[in-house]
Amino acid sequence: MPPVVTAIVAATDVTMAFKIIGAVFLVIVCGSALFLKPCPDDFVPEGWTPPVNVKSYAHDKNWKEMLKTPIFYIMILTLTCGAFSGMMIISQASGVAMNMIGMAPASAALAVSVLALFNVLGRIAAGFISDRIGRINTLAGALVLSMFGLGALYLCHKGTIALFYLGIAVVGICFGSFMGVFPGFTVDRFGAKNNSVNYGIMFIGFALAGYFGPSVMRSIFAADGAYQRAFLIALVFDIAGIILTFLYRLVLNKTEGGNH
Repeated sequence: MPPVVTAIVAATDVTMAFKIIGAVFLVIVCGSALFLKPCPDDFVPEGWTPPVNVKSYAHDKNWKEMLKTPIFYIMILTLTCGAFSGMMIISQASGVAMNMIGMAPASAALAVSVLALFNVLGRIAAGFISDRIGRINTLAGALVLSMFGLGALYLCHKGTIALFYLGIAVVGICFGSFMGVFPGFTVDRFGAKNNSVNYGIMFIGFALAGYFGPSVMRSIFAADGAYQRAFLIALVFDIAGIILTFLYRLVLNKTEGGNH
């Protein structure tokens, strides 16, 4: 979408771009919704048998019961930490590309699309991996990988296009990993029955990252004229997220006698 929106803005103006894209999304979303059908209770795909080695501790907690568990607060803080760098970079990717790397507006819009592409790939890959090594292990790995992506961005300067693309690709994968894993992660912990409400509350962690990440990025660029200090702050959030994954395991072992 970013290159399309950029072209529309260049041909008309920002207001018209909002109207056109909004109308297109309205038709696509509402039209697609007409084809959705509720999944039957206890549905199992034909010919598929659930793996016997997958252990779940969920017993369908409602949102009030979920809020009484210490594991919820660890999870929502982990989501905030994991989404912080992604929300920070996504919101300012075009500006970073132009101000730090020296890209033209059209190339900067393409960079946003590349980030979005790797975001999607991260969701798919992390979902696949988490089914095999566990949700928390996948999230911890994504946080470690995110640190490398932020390190690459920290080293960027005018003309380092390849390094910039490497950094945003890695950050995009890691951000997508959190978005792909956390819905199932919430089901694992609190059950599927009330997940529409439970995950809606859990998603507050994402909203916090969506507010503070871009705010920090904008404030630091306004103060420093550069983004490097923002990347370091995001690194601190990644480290905090890694610590929270260990705390999650500790609390889970104490409260439910296992790790998933």
